[in-house]
Amino acid sequence: MSYIFSIIFIVDILLCVYIGTRKDLWHAVASLVSSIVAAILAFGISKLLSLLFSNAAGSLLSFILSCVFSFLGDSEIIKTGALSDLINVTGTAIFSSVWFIILYIALYFILKIPVKAIYKKHCGTDESQEGSGKKNIPSHIAAAAVSGIIGFISFVLITSPVTVLFNALDSDGVRSDFYSDIEITETVNKFNKNPIAVVSRNAGGKLFFDLLTTRNTDYGKATPSEEITYILSFTFNTVDIAGSSEYSQDETNDAIIRIEDAVSHSAFLAPVISEIVPAAAEAWLNDDAFLDVRITIPEGRIGYLMRESLEIISQWDENNVRNDFSDFAELVSLIGEKDLTNSHDIDYLTEVISDEEYMEQFFIALYGNEDFMELMPAATYTGIAMVLDEVGIILPDEMDFSTNTQSITRKQAEKEAHLIAAIAVTASSIKNKNGSLSITSMSVAQVQDLCDAISGLNESYFLNELAPVILLQIVSGLDFNIDI
Repeated sequence: MSYIFSIIFIVDILLCVYIGTRKDLWHAVASLVSSIVAAILAFGISKLLSLLFSNAAGSLLSFILSCVFSFLGDSEIIKTGALSDLINVTGTAIFSSVWFIILYIALYFILKIPVKAIYKKHCGTDESQEGSGKKNIPSHIAAAAVSGIIGFISFVLITSPVTVLFNALDSDGVRSDFYSDIEITETVNKFNKNPIAVVSRNAGGKLFFDLLTTRNTDYGKATPSEEITYILSFTFNTVDIAGSSEYSQDETNDAIIRIEDAVSHSAFLAPVISEIVPAAAEAWLNDDAFLDVRITIPEGRIGYLMRESLEIISQWDENNVRNDFSDFAELVSLIGEKDLTNSHDIDYLTEVISDEEYMEQFFIALYGNEDFMELMPAATYTGIAMVLDEVGIILPDEMDFSTNTQSITRKQAEKEAHLIAAIAVTASSIKNKNGSLSITSMSVAQVQDLCDAISGLNESYFLNELAPVILLQIVSGLDFNIDI
């Protein structure tokens, strides 16, 4: 594609220069003026038409998207709200660009008629006679140069949607490992490095395209070429975090910073996410599909934690997205690090919970956000209950917590993580030796170790009242005494 673009540019300039050699300087200057006037008129008319027919352009694009992506169907979410406005802005940008090209070419040739008449009246000749008779070599050379300028200006304006939008797709702007590995990205990057594309874009292509397509919306000024980069950066950096268990903490932090940057600078990301994510969470809580995507919430412990998480997300608004999404991305990264979305095997989960450093990171991530802090009681309870299920301790799937999470300290949040890990470490050690966690298979020392670990819950911010209940269940089935 890069070569084709270069060939088109060279042919355009050579053709314009050749036509210029058949004119004199003043005729070429008159053509330059008519080209500039045509561009100004085409810009103004296109801008006006885009404002008058923005809803129609958006509706047409919505219809096309619904046909191409059948899962959208008749979804109301693309007909109202921020996503609808984003589609309108996108449709208007396409509409404006197409109409500008058509109008610019049409007006240029229309304006040639009065230009030719004026030139003939004042210079006593017309274009068909310029190539005959005595040649004024300097005048024709100057005319060729001016015609070359006309060709360059026309090329910059007409190709601006291509040069600017391809630049918006460049991996240097998106900065995502996953995006960089997509095959088509290499083609995009190669095109963006084409010297002609670079010059065309920097010689006014970007400025012109942004002036033509930028719109004021209810969510602020939206520039499509920038919105594309923000949306791609947000999407693919989120994919990087969620999809890679090999990301280092520094790489995760860098990706989170890019997500924050995209959300904070984009006019549409925060409002669109604040409509889509809560709607999706609400649908999944009600066991419904959202845009043809269905999530089955499992029964039991994991299901309880998932429901608690979805309940929080279903209440999100635009401010939550701007303030909380980076924290959410960090949690997603931690979940992805241990592949918890695919692994519900109790032995594996016990091993994860036994990792004190990991559990501390997870709880500090919860603690760092006012909304996600509400998940801490459920996370603590779920972690302990999953381990104790193996012991044969019967705890409800869910538990109501009246404790005010907002008053917990960071130190206490870290302690909650260590309390869970301590129980899991003890349970794992016993199971590795005995082959099971059945109380009847444990020695007196092992039962004592388990009870000591569970007694630590007396220091829990959330589950301090649960320790006696668990210990009572353990000792009630023993035929020997232990210290509790």
